[in-house]
Amino acid sequence: MLPSYPNKLLINPQTFDFVLTTDIPTLVQQRLTIRLMRFLGEWYLDTTAGVPYFQQIFVKNPNMSAVESYIKKIILGTKDVVSLQSFQFSFDAALRKATIVFSVSLSNGSSLNDITMVL
Repeated sequence: MLPSYPNKLLINPQTFDFVLTTDIPTLVQQRLTIRLMRFLGEWYLDTTAGVPYFQQIFVKNPNMSAVESYIKKIILGTKDVVSLQSFQFSFDAALRKATIVFSVSLSNGSSLNDITMVL
């Protein structure tokens, strides 16, 4: 078994390549991590992809309900995610740090619980 890193991506420790998997929970966890960690405009092939962290979240007086709605939409729009069981979003304006903790139900009947992402 390969080590699990804090960001929940599986990486081969010898080659530092991403490990591809067909295990639905692992696959969904990787998809969610990639989708939530991509900043808007970061990928040069599609500058419209990503979360607008600098534009809408890490700003003075962000609209927190809009931010939460946007993040929930990303989570629920991820392939094999059926429903959002729980969701918590906190933002430390002084540190410009966001923390997302959530649980989801998956298409194969399993679930991912207490996924934590710190941005």
